[in-house]
Amino acid sequence: MTGHCAVVDRIADAVGWTGAVAPKYDWDHVERRMKTPFPADHKEFMARFPSCFFRPDDWTTTRRSMTAVLLEFTTSRSTRNILGWDMSGTDRAIELF
Repeated sequence: MTGHCAVVDRIADAVGWTGAVAPKYDWDHVERRMKTPFPADHKEFMARFPSCFFRPDDWTTTRRSMTAVLLEFTTSRSTRNILGWDMSGTDRAIELF
């Protein structure tokens, strides 16, 4: 198991997601069409989760990988996360589109 896959598994555990997706196109096709490679953690994440919304809806920037940020946020029990929100009393969930 790659490091990225382990982080994606931990995010899934944090929000109670046990599913997966079957993408219409493979990554080679997508990267050729978009004319850019995608980071490995992004590919792992997109292979696991469908289009969805992770609470909250505000954004900021960071140098960390997308999966590292989502793991920090979904497991946060205080204001020590990228948004500075206290998530200790919040239900962790995933809402599918």
